[in-house]
Amino acid sequence: MKAAVVGLGSMGLNHFKILQSIKDVQAYGVDPISRLAEFKDIDELFNNVKIDFAVIATPTTTHSDIALKFVEKSIPILIEKPVFKSSKEANLIKNRLAKNDCKVVVGHIERFNPVCQTLAMELKNKRILNCNTVRISPYPKRISDVGVKLDLAIHDIDLIKFLTKEKIITCFSSSSSTNGTREDTSSFFIDIGGKTTCNVLVSWMSPFRKRTIEVLTADSYYKADLLNKTVSKISSTKTGDHKTKQLKVRDENALEKQLKQFIKYVTIGELGDLATLQDGLEALKIVE
Repeated sequence: MKAAVVGLGSMGLNHFKILQSIKDVQAYGVDPISRLAEFKDIDELFNNVKIDFAVIATPTTTHSDIALKFVEKSIPILIEKPVFKSSKEANLIKNRLAKNDCKVVVGHIERFNPVCQTLAMELKNKRILNCNTVRISPYPKRISDVGVKLDLAIHDIDLIKFLTKEKIITCFSSSSSTNGTREDTSSFFIDIGGKTTCNVLVSWMSPFRKRTIEVLTADSYYKADLLNKTVSKISSTKTGDHKTKQLKVRDENALEKQLKQFIKYVTIGELGDLATLQDGLEALKIVE
């Protein structure tokens, strides 16, 4: 199979290297300045190679224009999150998809984080009462076109849907801007299905990195640390005390697992845990 990675920045380069390592996949880089790229633009790519699928990892503001070029040729694409800069851009893609048979997914990679996979399996068929996520870090140097909501919060908005398997009913948020004009701290209060409440905190103002998910169910409390790759299950005992159990977390590369699932989706239609275009748009609308 022949694959294209459009945009060889930090995330695009990760996609490119993993695709190069996958058997029976030949990856081509598309980037106007990268020395690793075979082609400078998409037109040059189309004129030289027949592509089976593509990954779009360019700045968010360019996603819609690039995606349309692949959709018009019915080439399956994985678009890095956030899928678009605004949900209004989605109408262009939806209209073209109605005319072209094309598979489109969104790169919500945290779904494939082994910690989140472990937590999702543990929460299956359990009643979730509350879910709290924290995603904070020092100010990033690589982000210039979006604020903290589109960069960080969108991860956890999608994760909450993925873990609870419920639809978000209402969402309230509050944001502040300390450095620059874009928001760098945001809090969300979310009601899911009328029975589950969720809180999301994201910020670029922290002196350290933290990525945690805490979930309260009807019988247990779970603490997941995405950086340390641990999941703890805390349950009550018959004596009125509580006990803690460390759950097994597999040592897996989330991006590699996501890309291999995307290839399965392209070849045999198996979606697995991939985020659909609709999933990506729903997360985008919430952070908006």
